[in-house]
Amino acid sequence: MNRRGRILSFMIVVALILMTGIARAEDEHLYHASMLYGYNGTEWKKAQSDSSGNIKVMVDSGSVTATVSGVSTALNQTDGSQKTKIVDGSGNVIGATSNALDINIKSGSIANTSFASTIADGADVTLGAKADNKSTATDTTAVTLMSVLKEISYMEQNPASRAVTGTFWQTNQAVDLNAGSNVVSGQTTVTTATTRVALAGSQACLSVTVKAKPTNTGYIYVGTAAGVSSTVGFILSAKEAVTIDTDNLADIGLDSSVSGEGVSYIAVIK
Repeated sequence: MNRRGRILSFMIVVALILMTGIARAEDEHLYHASMLYGYNGTEWKKAQSDSSGNIKVMVDSGSVTATVSGVSTALNQTDGSQKTKIVDGSGNVIGATSNALDINIKSGSIANTSFASTIADGADVTLGAKADNKSTATDTTAVTLMSVLKEISYMEQNPASRAVTGTFWQTNQAVDLNAGSNVVSGQTTVTTATTRVALAGSQACLSVTVKAKPTNTGYIYVGTAAGVSSTVGFILSAKEAVTIDTDNLADIGLDSSVSGEGVSYIAVIK
């Protein structure tokens, strides 16, 4: 290699050395720029950090006091310095006055703002209007609900006696014979068979019982005085009887299948 070539080779080597040094210096500068050091009075010490990049601080002596605001503690929860607020969905604070929650009625109103927890006996004397009347036929005397209930209770235990007027009927009415003064009895004979006769003369009555004589050998026919016969009369054999409601004995007629046979009767008269 000639002299000129040797000089060129030397210059290339120097250039490479310089470039390497500059690169190392730049890396060293960047490396040191990312480090944090602390001086302990004797030398500089590199600060330590955890895996998340948080710097570890070690207190050589004494203590560190930290002030934290906005954290609730047992003391300020009881001394009133820490307060809890209730907010609605829009962030509006729900207020309270003298330890009583303020309530706003969304619609309508409440006339009475003071409500008793109990009602003393006799304190509430009105239920509706005290002078309400059931109809124009009743008075408007002021009464209470309790007085009405007590009146009902009293009347149930002491039923009132009231006069009853009108006409009443009963299904079965007892007959007061009164020594026979309101009954009449007798016997009637059909002299000629198939020739009707009246049971008795005119006598107002309520009813009559007719019984065929026990000695009869034929039939007795009972019906109306104007139309009884063997074909339309009620048939009685010996000892048989029938009761008829009628207002006069003369309206009852008799006929017989055998001449000279008859009946006995008893009637309740008016």
